[in-house]
Amino acid sequence: MLGPEHYLYRTLKARQYFFNGKTAKTRVERKANFNQALAWEPSMPHAFLEIGVNEGAQNLDTAEAYLARASELLPNWILPWVKLYGLQQAAGLKEAAVATLDRASLIDSTSVLVWYEKALLNMQLKMRTSRSGSTMF
Repeated sequence: MLGPEHYLYRTLKARQYFFNGKTAKTRVERKANFNQALAWEPSMPHAFLEIGVNEGAQNLDTAEAYLARASELLPNWILPWVKLYGLQQAAGLKEAAVATLDRASLIDSTSVLVWYEKALLNMQLKMRTSRSGSTMF
């Protein structure tokens, strides 16, 4: 068995709490587990991402800070930007959301996630335009 002296112990404990957070029932439990994961491994980008998503659109500033930290740790990872885009959309910040999606596209212009979100956005714009005769902006 691996004990506290083993070189992988901290990483495995961080992952244990991370996965506990993924399966937790409440937002409070999720955040507590993700924070425990970060206590064991302070540079775990996935935990920062999940805390940011867990904060949601109602705490957008906090969510953005956590997602930015995840992006700092893995600069070529577009998922934090795509998640931030979704939160900004949910908060009704359409122009900021489009700018965030454009930033994700600059990081990885071939990302399926980015193209999928762009296609959905384009479809929404076309639907709104056809209904009202104007664009979203």
